Amino acid sequence: MAQREFDFSSDLVSKAETVVKHLERNRKGTEMLLTSAQLRKVLSNIVAIKNKLGVFQSVEREFTKLPEEIAFDIRFLKTSLLYQAGRIEVNRRYPMKDFLEDSELVIIIDSIGNHIERFEYLCKYVEAIVAFYKYHSVALKSKS
Repeated sequence: MAQREFDFSSDLVSKAETVVKHLERNRKGTEMLLTSAQLRKVLSNIVAIKNKLGVFQSVEREFTKLPEEIAFDIRFLKTSLLYQAGRIEVNRRYPMKDFLEDSELVIIIDSIGNHIERFEYLCKYVEAIVAFYKYHSVALKSKS
């Protein structure tokens, strides 16, 4: 299977907003099937890697590519996401799986390699998704 390369020049803010707007809602339309806990877990895994990179940066002031240990942690993040994708079923749907496909997070992770800028893109992208998710979930609740 040919691996697709992610286009890191795309506008991450617009992409994040589009992904959240397309999240599947419950039958009443009052809640998204993807829970905030599932989304926060994705963010916390990424923040943990980001913090680990910060420790590396405080010791090794200058480096142009991700240390191998950090690059491995990013690649391993994919396994955590795929596990979550198949874990929770709602109305015969897998909201995390749908989210991963729409957001292209797995493709992004596969495309990072040892590029610091690409990892920073991932961090900002997931932060933007969480922000739009929170905003849209509050808007849905206020409508009901």
